[in-house]
Amino acid sequence: GANLIPLDQVANRVGEVPNDIPVYVICRSGNRSVTASRILADAGKEVINVKGGILAWQGAGYAVVQ
Repeated sequence: GANLIPLDQVANRVGEVPNDIPVYVICRSGNRSVTASRILADAGKEVINVKGGILAWQGAGYAVVQ
């Protein structure tokens, strides 16, 4: 159920992000997702940034489906 929105498009695509559920924001290392999370939060979205990104996710042993 993940949707890719590149950081440079987040501000213009805020309307695609749901209002009724928390949204997890993730990138490779966690840097871009912090910025995207701020943009979405400023737009009133409930966001959770995945600290450390996909690298930390994999490092913790969680599965990744490609």
